[in-house]
Amino acid sequence: MGPAASLTGPDISGPMVVLRCTRKLLRRLRKTPAEDAPASSTLLGDWYANVLFVYRKPIILAVSARTLLPVLIPARDPASLGPRLAAALAEILAALGIRADQIRDEQQQMAQIAFAPTSSRQILGTMNDFDRMLEPAPGQSLTSAALELAQAPCGPIGMDSPDRATVSLFANPSDTEHSARRSHKVAGGLVAGQRIWLYYSQIEVLDRTRPGGGGGPPITEGNAQGGRAAGAREASPA
Repeated sequence: MGPAASLTGPDISGPMVVLRCTRKLLRRLRKTPAEDAPASSTLLGDWYANVLFVYRKPIILAVSARTLLPVLIPARDPASLGPRLAAALAEILAALGIRADQIRDEQQQMAQIAFAPTSSRQILGTMNDFDRMLEPAPGQSLTSAALELAQAPCGPIGMDSPDRATVSLFANPSDTEHSARRSHKVAGGLVAGQRIWLYYSQIEVLDRTRPGGGGGPPITEGNAQGGRAAGAREASPA
């Protein structure tokens, strides 16, 4: 499972990952975000996280800022969030064929967690897409459901899929300049005048929190509610 992670603030040193949570998740965790969080030491960079409701059950969706790799874990026991996130990530990386020593190193770099606010509309848009696409079959594991989401092409990474982007990143971990450039591009939000199409599942997905319910608004920087509409949505600068 790897080393246990501790939940802490920005005044830390050593291996650390920044978890950029929506306001909704921060309230649930009862955490105050640090505006000046240090840089993550993980290869996958910062992580974005939000709480979703799947068949009335709260689930945390976490997404790598560097490759948009999704991880799903139950939204329970905030004190164990770090270890559970690291363990779930290890299962997904193993399924993608990442070497065991690289997985252990990534887990070690997640030994401490610093909470921060979200800062990228593109990543929040991708999380909104994943929310709409997420429809696990009865008995399907969260790892399996996350791996299915990871196959979807994503605009912020050039219509590559998170699983392929992740495998490529771990295959070339020394290419830090390229990795940092990609991470900055994704995390920086939409460039003025840029228009990006976000593709959803082509089937109708209803609100799972109530029978026959409609959807709420998409996730934005100030709104952590996920929509439920299907089709394609154009995300343009505010």
